Amino acid sequence: MKDMQKKWHNRQQKSTLAIIIIVGIVVSYFLGPHKIKGQNQKERGQKTPPSVSTIILGDKDTKSAILEKSAKFTSIKTADVISEYSGKIEKVYFNVGDKVREGQILAIFEQSVNQNSPRVSLNQAIAIEKIAQENLSKTKELTEKGIAIAKNGVDIAEVQLKQAEAEGDKNKIKISKEQLSNAKKQKKQAEESAELQINAARLQIIQAQAARQQAEITYSKTIIKSPISGTVTSKTITENEFINFGNKLAQIVGDGFLETIVYLNDSQVKRISIGDEVILEFSGKSYQGKISNFSEIANSGNSRYEVRIVSDEKIPEAVNLYAKILIPLQVESQNKNIFFVPLEAVNIGQQKSTVFVVEDEKAFLREVKVGETIGTEVEIVEGLEINEEVIVKNNRNLEDGQPVKVER
Repeated sequence: MKDMQKKWHNRQQKSTLAIIIIVGIVVSYFLGPHKIKGQNQKERGQKTPPSVSTIILGDKDTKSAILEKSAKFTSIKTADVISEYSGKIEKVYFNVGDKVREGQILAIFEQSVNQNSPRVSLNQAIAIEKIAQENLSKTKELTEKGIAIAKNGVDIAEVQLKQAEAEGDKNKIKISKEQLSNAKKQKKQAEESAELQINAARLQIIQAQAARQQAEITYSKTIIKSPISGTVTSKTITENEFINFGNKLAQIVGDGFLETIVYLNDSQVKRISIGDEVILEFSGKSYQGKISNFSEIANSGNSRYEVRIVSDEKIPEAVNLYAKILIPLQVESQNKNIFFVPLEAVNIGQQKSTVFVVEDEKAFLREVKVGETIGTEVEIVEGLEINEEVIVKNNRNLEDGQPVKVER
């Protein structure tokens, strides 16, 4: 009996185990890998296209790259105030340490009343120019009257000729024709004479203007002005002192405007122009600057070209004079299909380099030829065309022809 119970118990255990196995197989069938795989395929079919960021080729940002340099700046200008006149100083209006602005009067020479003084000469030149202007007006008026009288004589002679022709008197016709011919000659002479007189009057004005301008230049040299805005650091004149032409009167150090020299290689210097705008970052703040000039011959020591950078804005005195300089370098070629794009937009390989472009809301792989890398930008010299849209973010896991959503 016990053996039968034992066998039955064993059989029951085996049945229970078989049921568990069968249930497991059924569950595995409905929830197994083939089911999950089907779900994943379905999910992939309905997956939202990835979002990407793009740039349009041809705009200003794709035609230049930013080169970053650091340098110490110094005052842009130190100017000597030099006398351009010889004479006695009448008034001095500055002292060492004074802040002065460009064009501010610093001193004046004594103005004598004799015939040769600059002030008297200027007044005379102004008066002569005024007389010349008046003479031109009178000449025009008189010559116009003379031409009008001569024209009137022609009109009368023409009327007399018509009357003679109407009467049929040959003798009168002959005389009238001679009178008309003489009247026309007189009109032509009046016009030619008027032109000569007016031209002569205009020449007098030109000569008077030149004399007045020269007198103004001479007179302006008797008024000493500051050539730049800044601080007076030295002074060598006093009132009632006689000064000779060429004497140094003061020195002024410019305030606010700074300059520095940076060095670029041959490829970089070909990408800049005088007057190009740059950004200067002093103590975390940005200011405008520009390229004022650069050397055309490389430095023999380092084969680099000197490039002078100046500030276009006044820089506060308290800032650290070391600054970061952001210089835009243009595409070297005039080819409209050469661009700068962010490095992250390009997959640069040993055999080939590629980018993704967007067409009809799809990403297409494009092989390109790269040029120079400047900062975070790389030059594309072949493979892209103006107005194409290049993906610059979220482009690493894309496939050729894959739908994408462009973030505008």
